[in-house]
Amino acid sequence: MSAKDIKSYQVEIFGDQYSLTSDESSEKVLQVAALVDSLMKEISAKSSMHDKKILAVMAALKISSSLLDLQELQGKANERYDKLICRLDEELSV
Repeated sequence: MSAKDIKSYQVEIFGDQYSLTSDESSEKVLQVAALVDSLMKEISAKSSMHDKKILAVMAALKISSSLLDLQELQGKANERYDKLICRLDEELSV
């Protein structure tokens, strides 16, 4: 990654403006910001809580939980893939 690949973005999350720099595409940066904004609004509406710091932490926890679930699924898929490759190798070597 070079300095020329890094771009600046302005996004709004839960009513506040943030300046971000990233080497990701603008579509991805906006999608990520929209996800965080949406989760914070959803949590606020369900709990009637408006403390932005707590809402941000709760949104981060929800995103982290989803990430861990996906990593666990990926691990199981990789194990299954490895077992299938071993079985294929065994069958082909006979």
